[in-house]
Amino acid sequence: MEGSRITKKMMVNPDMISNLPDEIKTNILSKLCIDEAVRCSVLSKTWKGLWKGMSHMELNATNMVEPFTKLLRSRKPRTFPDFSAIAPPMLKSVIGYNALVVPLLFNHLGVISSCRIQHFKKSLAFEHVENWVEILVAIHTRLKDLSLECVAHCEELTEKIMPEEYTYIPRFRHGAFECLASLELINYTLNSWIPFLECSQLKRLKMKSIYLDDVTLSGILENCVVVENFSLLECIGFERVIIMRSTLKVLQLQALCVDELQISCENLDVMMLDSIICPMQSLSIYAPCLRTFHTYCNSMYGRMLSVRNGNSIVKTHEILTHCCGLLVSSPEYF
Repeated sequence: MEGSRITKKMMVNPDMISNLPDEIKTNILSKLCIDEAVRCSVLSKTWKGLWKGMSHMELNATNMVEPFTKLLRSRKPRTFPDFSAIAPPMLKSVIGYNALVVPLLFNHLGVISSCRIQHFKKSLAFEHVENWVEILVAIHTRLKDLSLECVAHCEELTEKIMPEEYTYIPRFRHGAFECLASLELINYTLNSWIPFLECSQLKRLKMKSIYLDDVTLSGILENCVVVENFSLLECIGFERVIIMRSTLKVLQLQALCVDELQISCENLDVMMLDSIICPMQSLSIYAPCLRTFHTYCNSMYGRMLSVRNGNSIVKTHEILTHCCGLLVSSPEYF
């Protein structure tokens, strides 16, 4: 009897996914990019507007701009004039992407705990990225995990809007990241540590393909007072890396060419070094509680730095020979 009732119910309403609780459907949408999640609203009435309750929001410029551009091209001239004669396609993509992102951030009604934004480089020229971060922090006060990645538009290599020195530098406000517990920055030029002021909650910081000088790097590390997981990958512009933080537990350094590297972290548990270029006499590592030590020479970017600068990558045996207080018991070598 029970089996027949279930079969009868499935015949009446065979869409089992739509019958799931809204919490589960919202969790499913959180695994998608925001443009795909919004399009799910047309599946049925039960899916309409569910994207507004997603806990994770992922904004991808490449995925979102292409259908938006196609939509504009499909409009009649009297409805949406063709500005191709006065505005390059790249400029329209940047402005169009901002026109999509801002309403999405304002119209989201739920709690956003994590957000990943991938944008074009020229979005920095119009301070769009800084505006998105301010909206997120002001409206979605429970945001804890933020990832920002700058990517090149296919036409940015040939078109110029502003002088190069003003185009790609973000100008985040004072203490812009103070409410975050995790931050990821990929492919930026940073000339100030002011946005990291009062980062008393930031426990995970990842910086990849970042150009920054010694003062900026030092200021960032000094203000991240509770950081536990720090990654510095394929970054340039500085000559010294000095990391002295008792709270640090996981450290990853990859493809760095420096004149001095000092690490003194008494509670460090995991350390990963990949393709590090540094004079041995200027290399110092003190990590008495280290349990797991990974060392590689696999980074292609690190090899390029080695060839360009004429210096060799530090080998594992050199690190172990010249650095005291590195390993204590039951180490793992890879």
